[in-house]
Amino acid sequence: MPTGSMTRTQPRASDGLPVMASSPGYLIRRAQQVHVSLWQKHIEQNLTSVQYGVLLVLGQRHAIDQTSVAEMMSLDKNTAADVLRRLRNRAVVARAPEASILSFSSSGRPCARSRCGRRSGIATSCC
Repeated sequence: MPTGSMTRTQPRASDGLPVMASSPGYLIRRAQQVHVSLWQKHIEQNLTSVQYGVLLVLGQRHAIDQTSVAEMMSLDKNTAADVLRRLRNRAVVARAPEASILSFSSSGRPCARSRCGRRSGIATSCC
């Protein structure tokens, strides 16, 4: 191996197999487990992490079109439409029909504050 090479080798157990605790797949799975555990502890149960993200985007942008929401959340067009439809059905998000601009409904911002981690203080500065 050339001197100064940026190549890293993964730690190996005595049998030559990679050490599980340093395997990217294992670490990603553990990170997801920690995320789910914290989510269940701090966020209202009937709010998905994607819906939560959309509420954060609306809290920061106040009025935004659906395409921009999808781009900011790295969602495809259909997923974004479905998530926003569900939030509109809960009367949290409103759509201005003439411009397809999304924003919190009149009851949406207080509702978002109560759903977005009131116990933990999550997102209260933007929702």
